[in-house]
Amino acid sequence: YLYGCSSLCQILSLLTEWTTAFFSNLKHSSLSAWFTKRRNVGSFGNILSVMDILGTAGNMASQSQGIHHLLQAEKKAKEKLDEAKKRKGKRLKQAKDEAMAEIERYRLKRENEYKKKQTETMGSHGNLSVQIEEQTKIKHQALKRDFQQNKDVVLKKLLDLVCDIKPEIHANYRA
Repeated sequence: YLYGCSSLCQILSLLTEWTTAFFSNLKHSSLSAWFTKRRNVGSFGNILSVMDILGTAGNMASQSQGIHHLLQAEKKAKEKLDEAKKRKGKRLKQAKDEAMAEIERYRLKRENEYKKKQTETMGSHGNLSVQIEEQTKIKHQALKRDFQQNKDVVLKKLLDLVCDIKPEIHANYRA
């Protein structure tokens, strides 16, 4: 567009038209009205108004940079929040794992104490059961020995009673 322009005034008027079109599309009506007032001042006024517009555009650019900076700050804040959430999740998981390990240690400790007490308590019962078992074996051996000694005598008495029949009348019989 600028190659066909022969003078500085034509270039400035073209720049003015472009900036007018740009600012008229803006929602800021006060800026558009300010530019419209400055536009009809003349060629020197056009130069000043173009410079003012470029300065305003610079201010808008700095505002845009400010907005961009705010967006970057918001993005960084979100990233920090995400990192904090991740760290919190890791800490919670670590705390849970530590708690489970502590519970397991406590359970093992209590089981060992229980087994120790059981051994102490049952140890005396265990000795008692061993003593009873020994006494039972001794009595059993004594009964076997007595059986072996007396079986012939008892068997002879039984056979005598069965084989030797003496007919007698019972004492309660009435004739």
